[in-house]
Amino acid sequence: MSSYAGPVPQIVIDAGTEMDRQQVEAIVRETLRDRPQSEPWAVILHELRPGWSVFIDGPDQDLCAEIKARLATAGYAPIPGPCPQ
Repeated sequence: MSSYAGPVPQIVIDAGTEMDRQQVEAIVRETLRDRPQSEPWAVILHELRPGWSVFIDGPDQDLCAEIKARLATAGYAPIPGPCPQ
């Protein structure tokens, strides 16, 4: 049983180094770059040993799938299947 009491991550990846964090952050920023500035997005990268979780909350669930696809293309292993709602 985990003692973690935070929000459930929408994407969890196997990435444990600072370089990984920077690459994941760059992927998320690039994906959000063309989104309207008026959209309310929250993106949190949280270190979970031995990896990182990416919490995403916003008005477009398809964005989660796009980020997962980009992370997989970059060699990371996001949670398989659809993004949680």
